[in-house]
Amino acid sequence: MASMEADHNAAQVSNDHVHIGNNWLFEPAMSYYRDVWKLHWLAPIDRNGIAQHDTYRYVFQGDEEERSDDGFTVLARFPESGTVLLKRSPNGHSGE
Repeated sequence: MASMEADHNAAQVSNDHVHIGNNWLFEPAMSYYRDVWKLHWLAPIDRNGIAQHDTYRYVFQGDEEERSDDGFTVLARFPESGTVLLKRSPNGHSGE
């Protein structure tokens, strides 16, 4: 969540709701940090998986390859948890 917050702040974009797609397992912790850190620019997090309108995606490392075709790039890797934070590329092309 901290990596996504830093990226969002650095991008200096409007505070419209930003969506994050995620594995349902991550929803409780992500919702907790959204509330505690007052990340009101981040849309409420659900357990519905990924969607076309996602700005970010938080997935397991094995899932990132199948997501790269959707125009997302790796923003951060977390080897301790085996997860990856992806961000939609501005131009819609994938890459790292």
